[in-house]
Amino acid sequence: MKDRQPADDYFLLGVQSSRPGLQIYDLWEELQQQATRPRSYLLRLTSRQLKYHLPKADLHEGWLHLWGVINRILKFLVKDYCQERGARFEGHNLLADTVEVPLNPLPEIYRALSHHYPPAPVLKKEARVEQFLAQLSTQELPLVAELFVLALQQLNPALKKVRPLYDDAALQQETGYHALLDQIDQHLYDLPGAPSPERLWQRLKAPLEAAPNSLEGQLHYLRTVYGHRLPQDLL
Repeated sequence: MKDRQPADDYFLLGVQSSRPGLQIYDLWEELQQQATRPRSYLLRLTSRQLKYHLPKADLHEGWLHLWGVINRILKFLVKDYCQERGARFEGHNLLADTVEVPLNPLPEIYRALSHHYPPAPVLKKEARVEQFLAQLSTQELPLVAELFVLALQQLNPALKKVRPLYDDAALQQETGYHALLDQIDQHLYDLPGAPSPERLWQRLKAPLEAAPNSLEGQLHYLRTVYGHRLPQDLL
């Protein structure tokens, strides 16, 4: 298991975890204090607390690591799909050749996301929230990918035993961000000259449909179908 945190990981643990969710499992204060420790240590700590609260569930460190690997592959697929279509996100706009689509709700969604789901650089005290958000204006695709994967994992039956950890009900109620993701999905699909008729949501949901109750099965699907496109560290 690798200790290094990928540079574009939004979440400290590599898995979706909200402030209230971490508080439910008595992890919020301890993770803030230990935020700069290696990820393997943080996953052991998280596993211990989850098993304390959910003693009948098999929530070992390796299961959390597997969830994190799947998240990274899914984020890669979002970025890869956008690159296929020549799309990028800058200044709260979706840009592609002659197409420019304003995504006006994005700044408010980012602020709400950082409140409900504090990013790793903030927890590590490497940046303030304002600094973190200011850096997004020129390169937003990593955070757009995080939003897609956060919304997707709400649908994942294999994660439901820890649903309070990542539940996005408060964020969705405050921002309605699912609707914006649906709009982005439609805009990407409608781009002229797109090489594939497949929608982004269709691509992301496929592993959940192939193995709804198994993270191992979802990872197997992703590596089988997209292994030829994935970077070496995701194989």
